[in-house]
Amino acid sequence: LTPVEKNTPWEVKTGDAVINLDAQVQKGQKVVEVVVNKAIPVLGIRTASTTPFQGKVGISPQIDYGTAVDVNAFKNGRAPVTLEVKDDSNAKIGTLTTSLGASALVSIKGPWSGYNHSYSNRAGQGFFGGLPKDKAGVPNKNIAFDVMPEVADHYTYQGVGSSEVDVTTNFANTRATYSGYYAAGIEQGKIIKITLDTAVAGDSQIQWNASLPVTVSYM
Repeated sequence: LTPVEKNTPWEVKTGDAVINLDAQVQKGQKVVEVVVNKAIPVLGIRTASTTPFQGKVGISPQIDYGTAVDVNAFKNGRAPVTLEVKDDSNAKIGTLTTSLGASALVSIKGPWSGYNHSYSNRAGQGFFGGLPKDKAGVPNKNIAFDVMPEVADHYTYQGVGSSEVDVTTNFANTRATYSGYYAAGIEQGKIIKITLDTAVAGDSQIQWNASLPVTVSYM
């Protein structure tokens, strides 16, 4: 058996490490709130070319945030995030909660044509695992562009009109051409809440970090 690298029309970028998420705390304090002054990109997926691609089986992006993001609780394109907070020795010191905003935009030209912001409710549909699972959870704004503007650089509407919000395509129709993108991140102005396991006791700075896992696969 010879492994073969899967060729897809997509390019993927995960967000860079973010620093300067600082806050002042006092002795005895256990809960800290950090304001996100600039959007924090987490994941971006876009077509690698400005030329729309032809449909093909096996190229639908699937997203897995592990247990960090509650994708069943999307409301208006935002889902709860819970992460372990660790110190510089990698020991757990608390829990972080915030919200992850996400959206996708896809255009289709073929036997059926149109473009829309979408939801994804079963494996195989585009960006499953990273979008709301029903129409009610779809955001009323383009969150993807807000958190990662460059994700839209290769997108084209293909001259088609807008359509009703629906489930995402699986990009498999060989008689159609597609263009699209997805992005998720923590939006500017959101609050990152850190609940420490032990109240602040000394005067030393507390160095903290939290990691959000993400896996992108194709089916």
